[in-house]
Amino acid sequence: MEQEFPIATYIALQKDYMQNGPRLKKKKWPGIPSEPPLAKLRPTN
Repeated sequence: MEQEFPIATYIALQKDYMQNGPRLKKKKWPGIPSEPPLAKLRPTN
């Protein structure tokens, strides 16, 4: 089931990713990439 996730979800996942690193990579997030594409969500400076 493909669906758009709110930015808050990506931010939460990104925090989780930064804390858990390799362990999180092995986790299977249903429909969510293990590394949230935050580059698309935040403006480039």
